[in-house]
Amino acid sequence: LATKFVPDDAVWTLAVLAASMALWAIGFGWISRRFELEADIYSLRLIGEAEPLIQALTLVSGPHGHKRTSWRHFSTERRIAFLEAAVREPELAKRLERRLWWVSRAGFLAFLIVMGLEIAGLVRGYSRDQIVLELRRGDYPAAVERIERQPVEDAQILALVQRAATLKKGDLAELERRAREAFASGDPQAAHEWLDLGALRGNKDMELVQALLMEAQETPPANRVELLERVPQAWRATLEPVLRSSER
Repeated sequence: LATKFVPDDAVWTLAVLAASMALWAIGFGWISRRFELEADIYSLRLIGEAEPLIQALTLVSGPHGHKRTSWRHFSTERRIAFLEAAVREPELAKRLERRLWWVSRAGFLAFLIVMGLEIAGLVRGYSRDQIVLELRRGDYPAAVERIERQPVEDAQILALVQRAATLKKGDLAELERRAREAFASGDPQAAHEWLDLGALRGNKDMELVQALLMEAQETPPANRVELLERVPQAWRATLEPVLRSSER
């Protein structure tokens, strides 16, 4: 959900994650402590008097933990003070319960909204996922037919389907041949798309070649010889002029 409102950047992603975790920690601690008070109020109503509860809380905390508080728990001292105040002023307990009623309903509503957005995203992505599945199976006519019925916004998937439309089936040898021809004719975009189709079909060599080409874009020229050494033997003759040309 956050990716719709913040840039697709590692720093922003980390910042959003850190803010979300901090917000969760603060909110969970606040709710946990007040639900504990609500449980004390419930126990008070069951027993009918505060003194047994106060004695139990004192025994549980021990002689040295009476004032100790934590992220999820109020101190025993504060819980006892709240019980005594609730006995004197019953409206205090009712106000707490009303507040927690609204908090729980707001939390449930937020859950429904998030789940609704997630389901909507899954529904929107269903057609794309089915097209990817058909590309993986090599059922290119089915992928073309589906994208004609249900257009997708993913430009990369659209390009792969358009490229695959020239084939009748996912023949790995044909995919390799077309990728090599694209490199030889100086059409890197077509070459990358044929490599992507081959990788989707499970061709490990084509997947590795694609990964090495992407890595070459971020690798200093002096280190590209090492990339060439990692190229599968069957692809070295094709990739060597591509990597060598990128050194200049």
